[in-house]
Order: sequence, then structure tokens, then C-alpha cells
Amino acid sequence: MKLLDLETENFRGVPDGRYVFTHPTTGAPLPLVLIGGGAASGKTSLLEAIIVLKESVGSYDVLPEPARLLRSGRRSGNIRGRWLLSPEEMARAGLAEPTFTATVALDGGAVRAPEPAIEALFSGYSRDPAAWKAEYFPCDRRLEPRVGLAPPGDEDSGRLRLTRRPDKYAGLEQALARLAVEDGLQAMAQVKESGILLRGDQRDSLAPYKAAVETVCPWLRLSSVEARGGVTAVWFERDNGARVELYSLSHGEQQAILFALVHVLFGLRHALVLIDEPEAHIHPNEQIRFLNALTNLGEGNQILAATASNELLGSVPRHQTLLCRSQHG
Repeated sequence: MKLLDLETENFRGVPDGRYVFTHPTTGAPLPLVLIGGGAASGKTSLLEAIIVLKESVGSYDVLPEPARLLRSGRRSGNIRGRWLLSPEEMARAGLAEPTFTATVALDGGAVRAPEPAIEALFSGYSRDPAAWKAEYFPCDRRLEPRVGLAPPGDEDSGRLRLTRRPDKYAGLEQALARLAVEDGLQAMAQVKESGILLRGDQRDSLAPYKAAVETVCPWLRLSSVEARGGVTAVWFERDNGARVELYSLSHGEQQAILFALVHVLFGLRHALVLIDEPEAHIHPNEQIRFLNALTNLGEGNQILAATASNELLGSVPRHQTLLCRSQHG
């Protein structure tokens, strides 16, 4: 699915209007749209309006009470959006038309997707890269240890994906450790069976993560994952040969690693990726390069990002930017 456009009326914090996410000439969905504006202009609220629209069609279980989303002093309002389905999604939903419109009424009622099959497409969550999904990176996102606990499964992950919880990325290193352990067990079994294990025959389940890390931080290499006594350590190697543990990296590097690991672990391909302040903790000289790296992390993603960075807004064609103008309420 791709979001083609969004219309809002009396949605809390968002200026009324129509927001278009397609190329002005071809009408094709844009792979990246940056949403700019001053303080309290509605940039983040626009991302949240998109989340509400998606959840109204098929929910990951984070849809708030619609009436709470009304602008102060207003009794009615709505969000309306047009979605584009891929040919595969059309076939699964049994639809002849590739587009459909969903509307959320903010006075308490909601017009849901026209077909139950569409609701299933939007509400089902799977880490399979072939499955469409939506991911929200809040501005205060952070890596966080999940000591002694297994990483969340698909069901729990789905509930967290569109929330604003800054700790929802806790435990990424445990997921890497599990892959490393599985590779080690597989290698031991192969040695036991054949008596030899050639380097070329050894499975490396961390290879996609290594490639993603190289995309966002070309000067870092994911070198090893070690689990001892219930504590997992993820190690990186710099260009100069220095070995650094995950939580000893700079805040900017940790942000980049977070994006890299999440894209691979949760299978973000052809997904809707919402980002609040992609520039958070990233050095000003690195912000444009980092944004370009994000667009290369997952094939076919639709990235809609709210930013306060004039440098980022000026780095993309004008038709890939939207401007929110302050509106109280």
C-alpha cells in the first residue's frame, strides 16, 4: 500500500487541508516526502493523523478514541485518505480497482475500509519482508537493553509499531544474539556430522544486518555478537581498527544503528515508514548523507518524515516537501 493523499478537517494540531504524497506530473507515489514547518506547526500531528487513518482501516491495536482527536472547541471533523494497492494486494483482496478511500469521522463514528479483505491487509502484522506494514519512529526513539528478556514476538511487535513509546526498540541486540547462537549451533551440528566446516559453508544470519549498518555508517562494521550470563554485547569495528560496543557508540551512531537493525529485523520493504525528526542526534554535516542512506535501507518504502532541518528540506526537490503552517488547537 501507498498513501496517495490525506485531507484533514479539525484534527487536533493539524492545519486543515489536503496533503499530497504523489509526483505532480506522473501521479506516482513519492518514495520520500519531508514535512516542514515551524514550532507547533503540526508536523508531528500530521504523522499521527496518518497513523489514525491507517488504524481506522485495519488496526495494530493503537487506535485512540476518535473524539479525543478533535481540535479544541470543535464538535466534528474527519480524516480522509486515498490508498494505492499493489497488484498482489489487489489480488489478495479480490478488488478490481487499485485505489480506495478511507474516512475517519472524529465525532465518534468511522467509515472503515470498503472490504473486509482490505482490513485484513492493514491489520495483519508479520516481519516477513513480503508483507506490507507500517512503522513509526518517534522523535525520542532510542536503543535500550532488554536484559534477561527475549525480544518480543510478532504479535507484541505489531502492537508497538505505531506507538510513541521511546523504548519500543529495546532488545534489538537480543534478536541478533539469537541469530548468532543459531548459527553457532548449526555449525556445531555440521562439524559433528561431517567432521569439517569450511568457511564458505558457514551460515551468517547477521549478513543482512552487516550490510544495513554499512549503508548508514560506512565507517563502522558489525563485527560480533556475544552473549554471556544473560547479557548481550554487540561489537563494531571502526575504519581505524578500534573495537567499540554498541552502547559506547556516539548518540548519532546509535540512531543510525537503530534504523539499520529495525529495517532488517522487522522486514521494512514496500512499507510505510513514518519518521519524526530523522535528523535527531545526527551531526549537521551528516544529516543529508544520513537521509539518503535511510532511503536505501529498504526497497520500495514510502518514507514520510517530519523535520525541523532546513538543510534537509533544501536537499530534496520542492515537490517532495510539504509545509505545515501553525494553527492553534
